[in-house]
Amino acid sequence: MLFYYICFALKELSTYTYKGLLLPSYIRKKSSFFSELWSLLIQKLMPRYYEDNDIRAVIHNKVNYRDLWHEVECLNNKCREEKQSIGATIRRDALVSFNELASIINGEQQNLYIKERLDRLQLHSVFISGMPESKDRIEMISRQLGLLQENVQKIKKSFKSYGTNVQLSYRLAKLNSDVALAGYILRLCHPEVKIEEIQEILEELIRIERENNKISHFIKSKLKILTRTIVEHNTNTGGKYIADNRKEYYKILWASIIGGFFIAIFALFKIYIESWGFSLLGEGLLFGLNYALCFILVDLLGGIIATKQPAMTANTFLSKVVIYDDKRKTRKRIAGLVADVSKSQFISFVGNLSLAFIFSYAVSKIYVLITGESLFEQDKAKYLLDKNNISISLALLYAAIAGVFLSLSGFIAGYFDNAVLYFQLQKRIDKNYADRKSLSVFYGGLIKRLGKLFGSISLGFFLGLSGAIGLFSGIPFDIRHVAFSSSHIAYGSQVSDMSWFSQLGLVMCLSIFTIGLVNFLVSFLITMVVALKAKDLKMKDILMGFLYAIKVLILKPWIFILPKGFNYFK
Repeated sequence: MLFYYICFALKELSTYTYKGLLLPSYIRKKSSFFSELWSLLIQKLMPRYYEDNDIRAVIHNKVNYRDLWHEVECLNNKCREEKQSIGATIRRDALVSFNELASIINGEQQNLYIKERLDRLQLHSVFISGMPESKDRIEMISRQLGLLQENVQKIKKSFKSYGTNVQLSYRLAKLNSDVALAGYILRLCHPEVKIEEIQEILEELIRIERENNKISHFIKSKLKILTRTIVEHNTNTGGKYIADNRKEYYKILWASIIGGFFIAIFALFKIYIESWGFSLLGEGLLFGLNYALCFILVDLLGGIIATKQPAMTANTFLSKVVIYDDKRKTRKRIAGLVADVSKSQFISFVGNLSLAFIFSYAVSKIYVLITGESLFEQDKAKYLLDKNNISISLALLYAAIAGVFLSLSGFIAGYFDNAVLYFQLQKRIDKNYADRKSLSVFYGGLIKRLGKLFGSISLGFFLGLSGAIGLFSGIPFDIRHVAFSSSHIAYGSQVSDMSWFSQLGLVMCLSIFTIGLVNFLVSFLITMVVALKAKDLKMKDILMGFLYAIKVLILKPWIFILPKGFNYFK
């Protein structure tokens, strides 16, 4: 009861002006991110000055609520007339504020980005007209606000089909908050509004006023706008990485086998690049190019790299979450999605690792049979094993760093996929190159894979340059990618004649498993947390489903790895 404690414990509130609270200065602003952030920083160092008759001077004053408790109770029982006088003052300021806010909302709908999307969806702007002085006028304006909120929701839903950008997401978020504020003010304008309702509304406006003066809230809200431009399209892209039936399950297996084959080849290239004697930067760039070419080639040939999946599947997972009134039904739905993701991720890891390991081991054996010599010297083989051995190296830390890069590259891919939709690049190509079929096909294919292309390139150079950064800076900074690590272990084990049934062999098997698990968990969880914020979902609902999934996992683990468990939760 924040307003109750602050306001009714103070005297002569009918003499204050409430317009600054009802229509804060930030509503009128159209400034940039950095100018708004700078303004908040200055305000933190030197708090804003309010006139003595501005209610915000009371709100931002340091009030000891406990000392005022007794006085609050007395005023609540005796000062009925004073309350009515305060209500009349607030209603007067609300009428003036609403008229100004209506003009701002009407102008906001004419913003270039909002107007373009309304036209694209064949929606009409909803203009708020008139002063809310009577019941009939208030009802009419209330319907207009309802229609405006429907338009906002339709534009949000269009992000999946038509994409978005930061400017559109920002303007839409501002329009949405302005409409919500207009709803509060409209209730205050009602001629028969009760003092208890006024008190309730002003408490909420005080909360908003204080929240919007916090730097942390400002940064969170802007990051949410940015992530929305990425998350929405990743939801569609990640669908192909989650199997819904046996056919899709085995399709993922075959695609991951293709990925494992090329990983083994490019893992060998990486080993030889290390022996060329380039500088740290040169070697890092060559590593990045090697990784990027591998990822691009795998994608072009329809393959899958298991560790790239989590950054996409986390968004798709959340898009399929349905929160029912029945908690049992909700947790069952989420647990079923967890099982689908788990099966899909498991079989893609199996395909990648088995082929990468087997092919690498076979190449080493064949090379020895043909030439009579090993691919590498014993020192090099020991180095390949030691750097992936979790018992004597920081492989798990480096696997977590790789997970961060995997997630980040997924965001980059989503950003460019969104750009393709938003700027209608495919339609531009179809129109401008209609008479040049070869160019149309080439550019069309490029546009279709633009997100994956930039995601692969960024991930490749993130992974490639990390080791150079660690060596140059002297800090423990590097990456361990499970598929490449398994291939390197296979090459190293063959040269050193390591027995897989020895203690070292068991440790290396454990290393492969844990590096893959860390890669997946870090990438998946980072993406999920970001997507949760963008989609306004609650973590507690998701956790409920995860806990139920863990319970089933303990009792029936095959549900989460084998294709026969697809219908268990349905």
